[in-house]
This record gives sequence, structure tokens and C-alpha cells, in this order.
Amino acid sequence: MTIEFEYFGGGMSEMHVIQEIDNKIYAHKIDFNTRIFEKHIKEFMRKHIGHWGDKQPFNGLDVAVGFYNGVLENFAKYELKKCSPDDNVYDNKYFWYQYCW
Repeated sequence: MTIEFEYFGGGMSEMHVIQEIDNKIYAHKIDFNTRIFEKHIKEFMRKHIGHWGDKQPFNGLDVAVGFYNGVLENFAKYELKKCSPDDNVYDNKYFWYQYCW
């Protein structure tokens, strides 16, 4: 599974997911309120800065998972398209987006 998002700085942003199941490729396009990203990036940075000077490295996995779950639980628009395995969607991160939509 490949997950990417586009932050537009105001209003709505997008999450793009490529998911392969049983040799079938699905492209998910999820529109979400930008405030979800802003909330989680601030939390990530606060925790990251709070760990400066610690001997253990910072692990922000909980914040990243919280962000993705926040998008999936509060999305504004969700679209699903099926792509062909021959489309080589993994070769160009924007190819699948342009081809499948």
C-alpha cells in the first residue's frame, strides 16, 4: 500500500492511496479538511521538540496513525477507482492519479 497526501494550506487537502489486493489495484482519493493535518503536524512537532536531548530517538508513529485515522473517520469526499495491474502505477507517483481519475 502506498499512501501520499497533498496539503494545500487552506480549506481542503487530499490523500491518495494505492492498494493492491489479489493482483487488482485500487486508487483511493480522499478529500479532507486541512485542519486535520494542521492539528496532527502541530502535535508531531511538539512531541518531536519535546524529545530533543533524549537518548532514545523520537518515534512519531502514533501521531502519523492518528492523522491517517482522523482523515478516514472525518473525510469530506471519498472516491475509489480500479486500475489495471499493467498501468505501472508505482513507477510514477502521479501517473495513477491522472490515469485512474
